[in-house]
Amino acid sequence: MSNLHDSLSKLFELSYKGYAEEQASLLTAMDSLATASSKFTTNEQYAKAISLAADTMSKVKGTANEKVANAYNNAIEDSLLNFETDKNISRSIGQSEMAMSNLMDQYKTSEMQDILASLHKVAGEYRETASAATMGKLQAQIKRAHDIADLAEEFKRYDSEKTVYHDAPELTNEQVEAMTADEYDAYLEDHLTAESPKGSFVTGEGVQLKDEGLRNAYNKLSRLDLKGATAEFDKAEKAYIKDTWSGSGRALASVISRANSYIADTYDKKVDYQTIPTTGLADLDPLLLKQTEENISNALVDFIESNEGIREGEGSLGKAYTADGVRGLVAQMKKEMDAKSAKDPLFASKTDYAKIKQISGTVNWSDYGPFGGRGGLLGGDKAGTNEAFASLMEAMYEIGKTEANINAALNLDIF
Repeated sequence: MSNLHDSLSKLFELSYKGYAEEQASLLTAMDSLATASSKFTTNEQYAKAISLAADTMSKVKGTANEKVANAYNNAIEDSLLNFETDKNISRSIGQSEMAMSNLMDQYKTSEMQDILASLHKVAGEYRETASAATMGKLQAQIKRAHDIADLAEEFKRYDSEKTVYHDAPELTNEQVEAMTADEYDAYLEDHLTAESPKGSFVTGEGVQLKDEGLRNAYNKLSRLDLKGATAEFDKAEKAYIKDTWSGSGRALASVISRANSYIADTYDKKVDYQTIPTTGLADLDPLLLKQTEENISNALVDFIESNEGIREGEGSLGKAYTADGVRGLVAQMKKEMDAKSAKDPLFASKTDYAKIKQISGTVNWSDYGPFGGRGGLLGGDKAGTNEAFASLMEAMYEIGKTEANINAALNLDIF
């Protein structure tokens, strides 16, 4: 019995070892299939892997082994689901690229928003099943589409019908004589060109795409070269902004020159009038703009105080000046100009200088100038007092227009 028992025990041991090795090899095969499936690139590979997995699972015995095999099989099926999801996302990305490439000529912003909405929908639907790498590509594509839409919007501001044409300030003989040769050449360069034979100049939107750099940027964007388009756009926009600053500065210099000419005439010839500086306005920068505004404001205060023309508490202009200085005076004058323009079309067609001169003609300037000269608007013999005041006020409005134009039409944050 003993020998028989030993023999049976040995046989059982060998049989168990053979069974265990077989099951282990089956599970190893399932593990290999599951691992490999995460890198498959075709549906045929997945079909073959699923068939092999089913055949292998049919040979697996034992509850514990079957659970392990099922886990491996589920991993293969999950890989297939990720594979199909990745293909769907890739297809969506490709479709969005094709759609964006057809938008640029018309800047179809609404259609761009449809593209972005579709991409966001894809991201929401497949966030749990897409592979990390593919989901990253989708998020990058969404950001890219946003960036393209944003840059297209930037181009729209430079390619619209919102161009503003301004009449060049007219120069009197006295103003021309008061200008330096450089200032006069700058005036001619800015206002009397082939495109503006009547002396008008352009600001605002709609002119920059004439620039070669911006055209190059636009062409790159239409080919979806976002990086190249952005670089070209930034470079061209900086150049255009500098040109716009220059043009605005020169226009401002022309107005200030007229003011200098008129103010000098109101002072005693024995006194040297300190003119408002115009040096550097052709290369205008933010600090110089602020300093020039302060210079004009100070000159206006000096002129008003010296001539005692706007007396405390007298008239709407005097009350505004007393309450809030130059700022209040400028605001009140603008209010009166707008009110009269709304009622009188002929007045509305006048230049700011002419409007200010007409309204300020009611100011009772003192009978005596700052240095004893007989003057005043109402019968005095000192000429030019009202003209000087009007030209200074015009300069205040001109600098306000310069600031508004630059701030509204251009991106100062790139400096």
